[in-house]
Amino acid sequence: MSSLEFLNLSGDNFSGLLLPRFSNSSKLRYVYLSRNKLQGPSAIKFYDSFEILALDLSHNDLTSRIPEWIDRLSNLRFLLLIYNNLEGKIPIQLCKFDQLTLIDLSHNYLSGNILSCMIFTHPFPIQYNSRDFVSLSQQPFEFTMKNVSLFNRGNIIWNFTGIDVLCNNFTGEIPREIGSLSMIKVLNHSHNILTGPILSIFSNLKEIKSLDLSYNKLDGKSHLDYRIF
Repeated sequence: MSSLEFLNLSGDNFSGLLLPRFSNSSKLRYVYLSRNKLQGPSAIKFYDSFEILALDLSHNDLTSRIPEWIDRLSNLRFLLLIYNNLEGKIPIQLCKFDQLTLIDLSHNYLSGNILSCMIFTHPFPIQYNSRDFVSLSQQPFEFTMKNVSLFNRGNIIWNFTGIDVLCNNFTGEIPREIGSLSMIKVLNHSHNILTGPILSIFSNLKEIKSLDLSYNKLDGKSHLDYRIF
């Protein structure tokens, strides 16, 4: 299927390992494989699928690390890996994206520091063409805000921006680069092992709707200006 652009196999009962690659799908832009029983390492490789904008592998049983080939998807804007069994550190390759607007790594076993280089400094939101808008409207994205799972589509997802690393084993301090995300809507770092103070840079998040830093080991004096809310 060399002309395939939209692939949705979500909410089925597929099991076993992911397919080894989509070698001929050079036009593939949207891949939804969530809520199945896919297992094992993330062996899937999109060798020629540089145009992928959305990749949803959430709610499966993927193990091992986030694969290093992820940087091949240089146009990726939505990455959802929530509710798997991924472990290890965030690969440095994830820092190469400059268009990512929504990333959900929550409910895994990831560890190490939250890389400052994955705190993307480009302005939000990125504009989409009409074809992207139609395709994004076909399949909703699940994203948790204030402990409620929301299914966003259409106009909402067009302007939605967020980073969720809830329920992992991340350590170290919160990256100061977060202060550059002036247009981000949702930021969830809760249920990790983060240390250090709540930084004054959070006052730069003028568009924030949900900020969750609970259940960590943060300490010291909070410099957060609550008047921004």
